[in-house]
Order: sequence, then C-alpha cells, then structure tokens
Amino acid sequence: DSLSELSAAVAPSDDVELDELIDHLQDTTTAAGTTTQEELISNYVSLLTRAGTDSAKFSAIYARLEADKSVKSAALTDIGKRYTEFSGFGSLYKTRASKLKQIKASFRERQNFETEAKVIDELVPWQ
Repeated sequence: DSLSELSAAVAPSDDVELDELIDHLQDTTTAAGTTTQEELISNYVSLLTRAGTDSAKFSAIYARLEADKSVKSAALTDIGKRYTEFSGFGSLYKTRASKLKQIKASFRERQNFETEAKVIDELVPWQ
C-alpha cells in the first residue's frame, strides 16, 4: 500500500506524530475506498507542514504529490495556497508544474529561514 510506503519513507520510528497522521490518512477514505478532494487537500497540507524543514520527509511527500493524479488542478491550488500561505497562489500559478515548483520553492525558503535563524542564534549572544 502506497501510504504505508510513504509512512516508512517520511517518518522515522521515533516520530510518533507523523506515524499517527499517516495512520489517520489511511482511515479517511470513504466507503467506496476513495478520498474526497477536501480530505486529500487537508492530508497533503498536513504532511507537507509536518515535514518541517526535513528534506527527506519533504521529498517523499512531494514525490507522492507530484505523482498523484487524483489531485486535480483546483485541489493543487488549494494545497499550494494553504502550504505557502499565499492567497494569490491560484491566480499567479496556472499550470500543474508551476504550482508544484512553487510548493518546492516555499519549502526551500523555510529551510533557508531556519538555517539563517540558527546561524544568528550561534553568532549573537542573547543573554
């Protein structure tokens, strides 16, 4: 099952919260065995957000999102809006490729911000 594979890829065994989220995602399917678009959007936003600035986790989730053809254009726009916290996401990024590229760029910005914050903390005595 692909969600189990994703869980193994993005969640180390000591990361109980992410494991629990993946388990929850497996339980969010409807009786027909499909996930609604809103659930799909929420699930991806939760996974992307919980990946934080961990490249391995983000890459596994991003690869799944990129390959997931059940995520339609409108859903990808909503995922992008929520993850990037940019309300103009849909009007600025029109193609699937540009939306995915911006989601990745937002992750890299988060990584850079965290790295810069760590450097500043090491250089500036706060006490």
